[in-house]
Amino acid sequence: MKFLTKLSLLFLLTLLLAACSDDDKASKDAEEPKTTESEAPDEEANSEEEPADDPTEEEGTEEQDTPAGGSDEAVKIYEQLEAAFENVESSSSEISMQMDIKAGTEEGTMSFDFETDQLHTTGEHHTTGNMYLDMQGQTMDMDMEVYQTIDATYTKNSMLGEGWVLDGAGFGIPPSTGLDVVQSMQGLASQLQVDEIDGNIVLYLDEQKLESHDFIDGFLAAQSQMGLDSSVDYEVFLNTFMIEVDPSTNLLNYMQFDIEMTGNDPELGETGVALLLEYGVSEYNHLSEITVPQEVIDSAAQSAN
Repeated sequence: MKFLTKLSLLFLLTLLLAACSDDDKASKDAEEPKTTESEAPDEEANSEEEPADDPTEEEGTEEQDTPAGGSDEAVKIYEQLEAAFENVESSSSEISMQMDIKAGTEEGTMSFDFETDQLHTTGEHHTTGNMYLDMQGQTMDMDMEVYQTIDATYTKNSMLGEGWVLDGAGFGIPPSTGLDVVQSMQGLASQLQVDEIDGNIVLYLDEQKLESHDFIDGFLAAQSQMGLDSSVDYEVFLNTFMIEVDPSTNLLNYMQFDIEMTGNDPELGETGVALLLEYGVSEYNHLSEITVPQEVIDSAAQSAN
């Protein structure tokens, strides 16, 4: 596998792992035991035996717990956004991504644009769109359409002709719901600024260098596993992170995510990846099922014979 391909796959992989990591943290926090009422009297008894703390010391501690430069309002909105997603059963969305990769004199581009109707309760979906790849002397421009149900996946793409193909093995990977990218940047919630535009709440973050984050830690840990030089010191810059929220539902309307990673490989020279992702939702909770048209089923059956 050539360098550009390795770097692009590693970048996307660690972005997804960062989202999964935040999912795990949230579930662990929910499982942590809380202090019960029966334990409270013992604590009160201990507090009576010990001298009261200096009020000035308590105030100082509270100030230290407040995130420097952070926004309590943004954290609250962010939490409401995540909570609102738990009640989402279906959505219609559009997602686009462009990734530019550079390794010395070599350059590559990967992009896709998809529209998706999805049942969040089961992961079933109908997706249409285009995927483009121009990397290491190879170009791919492919239109594709997918019906994914619990039992099977029907796929059609322009590289294989007009017929449909049935994957009898069943369920594949569901498309993004937008929540995965939101959760991947959860650690930055306290730094987000809050604004109101056209009646919607907008959370945004100014351009900054990311010094420590699950995304960076995951990338560095996986470098050697992908055959990349682990001694290369990559810097990660977040150029844009913006979320638009509907205040009446606390659900996401639109999101833009622009991140850039740069480094200097001793053999190749300047290397880096720049990724721009946009995601928007047109409607929530309006679908009850994903129906595969009979002509699609018939075409897949004919292709199998």
